[in-house]
Amino acid sequence: MLSERQANLLKIIVGEYVASAAPVASSSLVKKYQLPVSSATVRNEMAELEENGFVTHPHTSAGRVPSDRGYRYYVESLPEPLPLPEPVRRAIRREFRQVELAIEVWSRLAATILARVVQNAALVTAPKAPDVRLRHLELVELHATLAMLILVLREARVKPQMVTLARPTDQEELHAVSARLNQLLAGAGPAEIARVGREAPLSPLEQQVLAATQRTLASLASADAGEVTLAGLADILGQPEFSESRRAQQIVELLNEPGVIATALAELVRETQFQVIIGGENPEQSLRDYSFVVAQYGVPGEMSGLIGVMGPTRMPYDRAIPTVRYVASLMTELVREVRGGKPPQEPAAGD
Repeated sequence: MLSERQANLLKIIVGEYVASAAPVASSSLVKKYQLPVSSATVRNEMAELEENGFVTHPHTSAGRVPSDRGYRYYVESLPEPLPLPEPVRRAIRREFRQVELAIEVWSRLAATILARVVQNAALVTAPKAPDVRLRHLELVELHATLAMLILVLREARVKPQMVTLARPTDQEELHAVSARLNQLLAGAGPAEIARVGREAPLSPLEQQVLAATQRTLASLASADAGEVTLAGLADILGQPEFSESRRAQQIVELLNEPGVIATALAELVRETQFQVIIGGENPEQSLRDYSFVVAQYGVPGEMSGLIGVMGPTRMPYDRAIPTVRYVASLMTELVREVRGGKPPQEPAAGD
């Protein structure tokens, strides 16, 4: 158990190191923060923090840097809920209101905002339902014998594809086919769609569109994870930890496979909905040099995705935690709205 002075000193060390990426010396702390103790006293307290595993002493430097345990103590000492400043909340919400209501668009925007605010990499996975089901479909004429089939899934994903028609077909007929199939297929999964194709009296065009729909949903149902949107590669490479070419190459290679990261993180937040994972706490060996602030969004058990930020353990947790939570709440609003729920409401302060 840390004394009050040690806890305050650790908080200062974390803040200084996050801001500067340079080991923190006792003399600089006494002068900068006008501490009511001598440099010798601060050195003794820092030595005790190091002995207990909260800070480390890199190389021959006179300063200390936080360890994974020190960051964990710092994160758990932050107020709960940790508020996001109101001007930041308003600015983020304004950006979301200015784009169309579509999961793909919001996922890109969410990742971009998180990367910008936290100055690290951000990832967002598309919301997935336990099973893939059709919400509705639409056929749009492109040419006399070519149409666009637009599939809107229950989890708000939109899947367009081209359909070559056996004979010239106008938009009026395409609209009639769409209406008929929507009556038969709304809410259906791949197996149910296949059954309708076997049992219902359908025209050749209706059979063709139904078969294309069934193939697409079956392919999506077999996928292991939702689509992953990644942003902030330049932001994370701008951190001092990645100035060395070897470290930069490692993070680039890791981010080239965002699905692997998303799958590992999804397991960690499956029960808790929100988690901060620091360095060596990661069960995945390749992720142990990094920290993550991750949250689930959506409706658990029905339609949910993952949202979070990734960076070195020297991450601004006090900024990352409330930002991830707030953006996750906005993404949850979108999922509820596209499912036909109540209109979006402003999340409570601190969300």
